Amino acid sequence: MPGQAGGQPFGVAGPPACPDAAVLVLTMLDDEASLAAALRAGARGYLLKGVGQEELLAGLRTVVDGGAVFTGAVTDRVRSAFVEQPRPAAELTDRETQVLRFLTDGADAAEIARSLGLSTKTVQNHVSRILAKFQARDRVDLVLRVRGISASS
Repeated sequence: MPGQAGGQPFGVAGPPACPDAAVLVLTMLDDEASLAAALRAGARGYLLKGVGQEELLAGLRTVVDGGAVFTGAVTDRVRSAFVEQPRPAAELTDRETQVLRFLTDGADAAEIARSLGLSTKTVQNHVSRILAKFQARDRVDLVLRVRGISASS
C-alpha cells in the first residue's frame, strides 16, 4: 500500500473480521516478524513473491480447502518449530507426528492421505486428535502454537 510498510496492514487490521476467511498473503517480506503478524491476523498461507503461477494457484486452493501453505525459507522456519515445539497435552503417536509435519508443510487432508496411504477420513481423524492435543481451534492456530507464536500477542 502506498506510504505504508508492507507488513503494516497486518498490525492495523486487528483480529480478523471473518475468522473463517481463507487469507493467503503474497509478499516480498521474508522475515519472521512479518510471518508472525500475518498468521496472527488470520492468514492461512504465506507465499513469497516470485512463486510460479502453478504454486500460487495450488496455494489458493489449499487455503480455500482449509489448509495452510508456506513457501521457501518460510516453510523451513515453520518446520524448524518442531525442534522447540510446545508439548501437546498428550503425546503424539508416530502417525500423528507424520500428519503434523505434513500440515506444517501446507498439505491438505487429501494430499496427506495419498502420501501416507490412508483414507481422507482417517487423516481428518488424526488432525482432529492433534488439534485437541495442542488445544488448537483450527489448523492455523495449530501452526501458531507449534511455531511458538501466541495468537493473542
